[in-house]
Amino acid sequence: MPTLEQYSDQWGNFTAGAQEAVSGGQFVKAMSSMAAGTKRPDQVLDVLLANASGDEKVAVGIATNNAASGEKVTVATRGLFKVTALGTCVAGNAVMAGADENVPESVKPVDCIEVGSANPVGTALNDAESGEKVFVMLNACGGA
Repeated sequence: MPTLEQYSDQWGNFTAGAQEAVSGGQFVKAMSSMAAGTKRPDQVLDVLLANASGDEKVAVGIATNNAASGEKVTVATRGLFKVTALGTCVAGNAVMAGADENVPESVKPVDCIEVGSANPVGTALNDAESGEKVFVMLNACGGA
């Protein structure tokens, strides 16, 4: 039986290659600039910012460090993070990646959504107005 190789640690963190500059606290989406079927020698996932319309559906986690294009970035998929709210958040509501190219990078990354909405990446743990900090229990690959 073949051995299954795990690429994340027990906390849900993984190392990726930044395809553009990212800052710690920004949501990222997985992507690959390589053609299907091409083997990558270093077996590192590539990521881009999740900041365009529709990206909230494909966000895989939050960058935990700053990285320039081509550098390594650690991406967390689970854990407790303090981030900026893009809209009003209510404790207990689901949050999704704040994917809006019109919002300055410095104020991303989360929008609070109604409980039961599609594509959540976590749960808000406190109330917050737009621009304020909100604690988010991140569970990016498993929803809220």
